[in-house]
Amino acid sequence: MGYSPNRAARHLSKGTKCTVGISYYLPDWFASQIIEGCDQAFAELAGYGLSTIIKGQCQSYEAQIDQIRELASTCDALALSVFEPQYFEGLIDELVDAGIPVATFNVDVPTSKRLFYIGCNYLESGMLCGELITKLTGRRPGKVAILTKKQSISILEQRIIGFRTVVAREPFLEIVGPLKLTENASEDEELITDLLASSPDISGIYVANQSLPAAAHAVARTGRQGSVVLVGHDLNDEHCGLIERGAVDAVVCQEPFYQGYYPVKILLDYVIDRITPPTREVFTRLEVVMRENLKYYATSHQAFINKPMQMG
Repeated sequence: MGYSPNRAARHLSKGTKCTVGISYYLPDWFASQIIEGCDQAFAELAGYGLSTIIKGQCQSYEAQIDQIRELASTCDALALSVFEPQYFEGLIDELVDAGIPVATFNVDVPTSKRLFYIGCNYLESGMLCGELITKLTGRRPGKVAILTKKQSISILEQRIIGFRTVVAREPFLEIVGPLKLTENASEDEELITDLLASSPDISGIYVANQSLPAAAHAVARTGRQGSVVLVGHDLNDEHCGLIERGAVDAVVCQEPFYQGYYPVKILLDYVIDRITPPTREVFTRLEVVMRENLKYYATSHQAFINKPMQMG
């Protein structure tokens, strides 16, 4: 007769309960965008018995391991963005073997037994920045500097590999670096200022890590704004201001809202209805933000809740 049962009512009558624990190792400004997605998923799915426990920033991978074990003792599933993959493979396998499904977001642990990953394809993100640099410099002969973090981080390495792959195709550009930074703003600004002073033929700078503001200030300080193309990653209030003023030419974003929204939603489906994700990897879209389209991104992510995203 075409009758379709009400899924929410069915789980309400059954008293379904599902608690998803969330642990991350991310900058606060980026984590807040992901938590918006988590909160939206909870708002939509609380009727299915969903609850969430979100743990804040840890200061080390050891502290995050302890945090994850604490969550595992009270949660039905976990969504994790970890410090570095190599420290968490064994723990994730242990949890999955114990019957706790684990999803990763933002930082993947691909060799583990995690159920799925949702987040950026960092290799392609770096390649896109490489394309931006080559085109925005006008394919003029010159040097392009790579800036990264002093500490070795897997996602930064993937970005740089992707960036090098594209820029190396262009015979007119020479790659300089990477220059290793501390992510202390004043120290990094001095290092980048010295680099620009010693290399007047630098026509572009690619910032793989979180030192984009320091790079912008150094470029302005040396009087090179307008002649040095500056490209980096992700968007926050400070980056918006730099793009608006022309101090940064472009950033590549990775849809952090959906990195919080979809892990919670998919884990709930898996726990309460045993719906298996159609793929083990969900890559969020890479979006280039420049001054002329900044207004579409420098607003609340709530405006984009119903925006479709392709899985696969």
